[in-house]
Amino acid sequence: MPLDLVFYNILLCLVAAVSALPVILLCVFSERVRDGFFQRLGIYPADLKAFISKRPNIWLHAASSGECKCLIPLARKLKACYPEMNIVFSVTTLNGKKMLEKFAPELHKVYMPLDIIFLAAPVVKMIRPVLLIAAETEFWPSLFYSVKRSGGKIAVVNGRFSDKKFGRYLFVKKFMRGVLGQVDAFGMRGAEDLERLKRLLPENGRASVTGDLKFEVFLTDPVSSSWLKSDLAHYLKNKVVVAGSVHANESGELLGAMFVVRKEIPEVTFIVAPRFMQETAAFEELFRASGFKVVKRSSLKGGKPADVVLLDTMGELAAAYELCGGAFVGGSLADIGGHNLLEPLYLGRRAFFGKYTENFREIAGSLIKAGLGVETPDGAALGRALLAELKLPPGYAAEQAFAYIASREGPLNNNINMIKKVLN
Repeated sequence: MPLDLVFYNILLCLVAAVSALPVILLCVFSERVRDGFFQRLGIYPADLKAFISKRPNIWLHAASSGECKCLIPLARKLKACYPEMNIVFSVTTLNGKKMLEKFAPELHKVYMPLDIIFLAAPVVKMIRPVLLIAAETEFWPSLFYSVKRSGGKIAVVNGRFSDKKFGRYLFVKKFMRGVLGQVDAFGMRGAEDLERLKRLLPENGRASVTGDLKFEVFLTDPVSSSWLKSDLAHYLKNKVVVAGSVHANESGELLGAMFVVRKEIPEVTFIVAPRFMQETAAFEELFRASGFKVVKRSSLKGGKPADVVLLDTMGELAAAYELCGGAFVGGSLADIGGHNLLEPLYLGRRAFFGKYTENFREIAGSLIKAGLGVETPDGAALGRALLAELKLPPGYAAEQAFAYIASREGPLNNNINMIKKVLN
């Protein structure tokens, strides 16, 4: 084992030792920590072991719900291309697991073990992956090392480097060169990500721009969509704004936008989808304290129009965009990096977002240029922009939005072709 990987594992073991007691205590109170606790330690159910022992395995890994969305169409196409192989899907977060349970129940899903060599290596030995496919920024040193030692290959899809992570990688460039050097093929999101990869790893023909898989993804359950429309019918006012994937640390800016809109259009309902379900209570407290009538999607009662509907359920955000006249994509009013700016477009709505979109910089610029995206510097400006949008007919930009999405399709086939080359 390389010396720097030894030091990496020693550091992780020290962090794990310090964190052990707090994590065990958190298991009592937090489903997010409790769920999959033993799997993170490399202890998996017998039925999974029986399943993976029968055939060669392709192992897909993604962190959370957004990355899982991207990989679901890829997983299904891989299964169609390689029916003789199993598809095993690992995640890092509870949200990722719930996304797969809702939209891809046929896939075998597990939690990835902690990236400590004596936990990762036995899991790799159990799964015996012919190929590990890692999404976006999931570069795990011990996992990659164990896969290569087992004879498996590694591919990265939707590869990207955020500004923050890239700066950190440059700081430990030699170490990251060793980690990334084990990858057999990189499918990068865009030209900027490819150039950053070249700064970390000398070009050797393994990397190409395959495009953003988010252009290939639209996951909504028609039945759930119908239920959402029916269930919310009595709670929505004349105008509707959806704020999706919002973080608690940008709630103040969002609240400012809501006040601006409501001052001119009192008959408006805001459907707010927190990025993390555990932050729902904080959002509810904030909105109630600010004078808004709030209902939660999971416990609708009263049947009267509300000022705010908190979407505290998984997998209904896409359907909610269809109900609105203005769509804000969160993670962009605070220094988070943004979330999938394309989701409103699939329902024919323009995307409104803040200035912090580094994770989607290329898409943000493209949407602004096409007239399908609006960037605002703060909550007050967002409120004014949404006001103007609400005065237009809902879905007025649908034809243009659909044409934009269609023009950018192709990443799924590009990544499949890359993976075929690696496997062959």
